Amino acid sequence: MRALILSDGRIGHENQSIAFCKLKNIDYDILYVSYKLKILKTLSYILDFFGVYIKIFGSELVPNSYDIVVGAGSGTYYPLKFYAKKLNAKSVAMMNAKGYKNSFDLMFVMSHDAKNLAPNSILLPVNANYKSQNHFYKPSKPAISFIIGGTNKNSQFDEAKVLQTIKEIMSKFKDHEKLITTSPRTPKSLENELEKLNFDYSVIYSKNKINPIDDFLEFSDYTFITSDSTSMISQAVCWGNANAQVINYQKDGSKFGKFISNLAQKGYLHIYDGSVQKTTKFDLISAFKKVNL
Repeated sequence: MRALILSDGRIGHENQSIAFCKLKNIDYDILYVSYKLKILKTLSYILDFFGVYIKIFGSELVPNSYDIVVGAGSGTYYPLKFYAKKLNAKSVAMMNAKGYKNSFDLMFVMSHDAKNLAPNSILLPVNANYKSQNHFYKPSKPAISFIIGGTNKNSQFDEAKVLQTIKEIMSKFKDHEKLITTSPRTPKSLENELEKLNFDYSVIYSKNKINPIDDFLEFSDYTFITSDSTSMISQAVCWGNANAQVINYQKDGSKFGKFISNLAQKGYLHIYDGSVQKTTKFDLISAFKKVNL
């Protein structure tokens, strides 16, 4: 069995499709798709409504025959249906495909984003994600870690609160090694302030584009994650040994607020309130073993 992953170029979307293939032990190729004009994407919704699938998007030549076509993100859903029909393959949407008909063979929907769930949907409390094999750092004594996001059009980010909370937590764990990584979205002004703090290991993404999150989750007692990234939080509640603590600044009724609240209620994370708590892991491998096409 082989899958064709359609990618809109956004790494968070692409990684969800890769996670599906890795968790299901399916070989895959990646094909990048895009619309040259916004009006063509708008047209895709109309054509999908009428069940008409023509190539109004740009892509390279499909290199092989495939059993499954997988995509995440609104820029991939119409091409996904086009190629599934063309290749006589199953179609898998890795997120709730709002605006398009639910005529996929399989669609993954996050619990906080579920409304009028279609019969072909699989409900998950997290984004699909996978454990990488990268290794960058191993602490020499008990450690805590910080995973810092940043500005996001769908989420709030409180730079002052994040910095203040990091300093507060560091003062409470004086005997632990302290590790930190920022992300592509972290404001440069915050990165500058973080560089002034006494971390035993730090990755400032604007200067060093590596991802040590798997090491942090494996070797930390507690990992503290900002509340602006469903992908980073999903990874933290699924893998490693670290107890996931979220530095939260989301409104309770917002999309991100519901996501965090749902995981907290199930014990997969703790919303940092000055104290830390032990958490459990969501078994993503077992969840995907139950998925059949």
